[in-house]
Amino acid sequence: MIKQLSARRFPFGLATAITAVAVVGGAPAAHAATAALSAVYWDTGNQRWRDAATTPYDGAKIATYDYAAAAATFTYLDHGAVVGGSLAGSDLKPNFVYQLKLNGKPSYFWGAQGDDLANERVGFAGRWWLNQVAKATGIIVGGWNSDDAEFAAWKAQGFTDGVYDYVFEGYLLFGCFATDEDGRADHDLSIDSSFHVLWKTAQRTPGPNDSAPSAHTFVIDGASDWYASSGPDEIRSIYAEWEPTRALPGELILPAGTYAVRLFLTEESFHESAGTPSSGSWATVMTNDDVQFSIAPSVPALSVQHSVYWLLVLVWVGATALARRPEQVPRAATGVDAL
Repeated sequence: MIKQLSARRFPFGLATAITAVAVVGGAPAAHAATAALSAVYWDTGNQRWRDAATTPYDGAKIATYDYAAAAATFTYLDHGAVVGGSLAGSDLKPNFVYQLKLNGKPSYFWGAQGDDLANERVGFAGRWWLNQVAKATGIIVGGWNSDDAEFAAWKAQGFTDGVYDYVFEGYLLFGCFATDEDGRADHDLSIDSSFHVLWKTAQRTPGPNDSAPSAHTFVIDGASDWYASSGPDEIRSIYAEWEPTRALPGELILPAGTYAVRLFLTEESFHESAGTPSSGSWATVMTNDDVQFSIAPSVPALSVQHSVYWLLVLVWVGATALARRPEQVPRAATGVDAL
């Protein structure tokens, strides 16, 4: 909304300048929304049973732990140029690192609850998973990571070859966090980055476009039922690898519009291969399937310096226009005036 000011009170240019820079909020108000995640089991066999320092968990705990006992809640503002909030968790795996991802909801799977446009926007901001579905039975017979070119090619063919349907799910790894020695977490997060995977600096040197490494201290306490014995504290520096061709970390702005998506909590496995207990394979362990928000259209903003500059320019233009206006000379009492 533009605040209108009377031009009668200002010379030409000044009123125009003030009208141009006096922009006040007219966007829909953001509201606090809460997404509580629930345990899922489709990736149970891929779970990781070592902490982020690769220290193995106790066998008895491995045999009894269930994510149904954990709590993870993302509280966020549901409208803005960038949506963000905080993640609170408890009874998660201790000294552990998790990914947070948005996942699209193609209507092929979700029907009226799906959102194909949001799914596509998320995919182009992040990555693609392609499901190959037998057309005759509706059974998923294969799946793999895909790319923009394959998405465009199948979209041009109506996502089918007559025998199989090809259903793309866009997903976006936008954040991560580490739990403490008790499996608790409390972290602020924004959906403003597109990452590929997480690494420890001892495994891979961060690239120029990756996130800054963050050092974490992992306390190995034998008094916890997660560890068989105590050990020295382990310190690891962890960072997120930038997703190539996507926005740089902190610079992602999703396209304006509404989004109906899923929120995934995925274990980070760090490309490790220790086998007993398992180092895991990026298991998704908790989800919320009804996350909704809207991204506001971006409005180019003038800096304070530029606003003042243009204000002064327009004032000068107005003053110049006034200076060039013919001076009004009182008319003499003529015969015409007397008539």
